[in-house]
Amino acid sequence: MERISLLRVLSLLRRRRRFWAFAPFALATGLGVVRWDPLYEAPRIEGRVEVPAREPGALRVLTLNVAHGRGTAFHQALTRREHIRRNLDAIVRLVRATDADVVALQELDAASAWSGGFDHLDYLARSLGYPYRYHGLHVDRRRPRLAYGTGVLSRFPLAETHNHPFEMNPFDTKGFVYAHVRAPGKDFALVSVHLDFKRDSERRAQLERLSEFLGDRTTERLVVAGDFNCALEEEGILRSFVRRNALDAVPDPLPTFPSSSPQRSLDHVFVRGLSIRSRRAFDVAVSDHLPVLVDLR
Repeated sequence: MERISLLRVLSLLRRRRRFWAFAPFALATGLGVVRWDPLYEAPRIEGRVEVPAREPGALRVLTLNVAHGRGTAFHQALTRREHIRRNLDAIVRLVRATDADVVALQELDAASAWSGGFDHLDYLARSLGYPYRYHGLHVDRRRPRLAYGTGVLSRFPLAETHNHPFEMNPFDTKGFVYAHVRAPGKDFALVSVHLDFKRDSERRAQLERLSEFLGDRTTERLVVAGDFNCALEEEGILRSFVRRNALDAVPDPLPTFPSSSPQRSLDHVFVRGLSIRSRRAFDVAVSDHLPVLVDLR
């Protein structure tokens, strides 16, 4: 892989009005700390998504960290706008292939300087023809323009929605969104959540806040899905969260990260008042995480 010169990277970023916001990434690239392959290959999913037959009346839920639309590239600030669109198009094909009724999304951008300058949820919803969506921004900055968080796409109406960023920090804020889904004959609440990737103490505090929110909603059918950045078998905090909120989980590990060679189970779907009839991850490189699909009854 050939290194790109520092001046070349800085020139590219300056022309895209990203220079001052993302010069550190350019510097790292130019110094060889990070390497960037300028030859882009769009992700492929055809022939790699084998979906189980759906039971009559089953609900199908998909969760995916969309990685700001960068696919498996190092960083979205170094990814061209047209390549981000191609990555999102691959996610569209994935969702169509799975026939998901509801999709929980993380690292989901509104119009942001570092990821093409357009709303990714709007792009996905229009491409798929899903009539209902909700986007909670956990980061919303003006200079540079950065806006991203978690979201929901749905075939069914969303009756109640809430956005809950976790405690702000200078670099990155995680959070969750809540949506009450009016599915035919079976309403349920969906939470799309993204936890901190660095520290166990941060994840513990974030799960505590999520539990406090759910404490007033104990009678609801509930689906909690997303990127927890920890495995059920690795950290007691996740098991404690599941027990505290009377959630059901599939105990067997399902590696989802990194998508190039999955080793850790970071992406989960937990339920209450519903049963998980099937669960699988798909070996597709639309993100650095694998998507997880569940059928619920």
